Amino acid sequence: RDRLLAEGDAALTELVFRCPGIEVAPLRDVLRQARRDAGTPRHTATVRQLFQLVRSALEAADADAG
Repeated sequence: RDRLLAEGDAALTELVFRCPGIEVAPLRDVLRQARRDAGTPRHTATVRQLFQLVRSALEAADADAG
């Protein structure tokens, strides 16, 4: 999550490579929203949503690998 916020598309590309089954569009939308919400009260909720998307993608990738 932190890398996605800091590095943007480079980190997103790496995540998609690591988790090929991930849906990119919703993740990209939430990432853009988190950047727009920076410094606002809504930022925390948006970053939490981003975390949940990343966590479920990584869990799915681990389940497929295991």
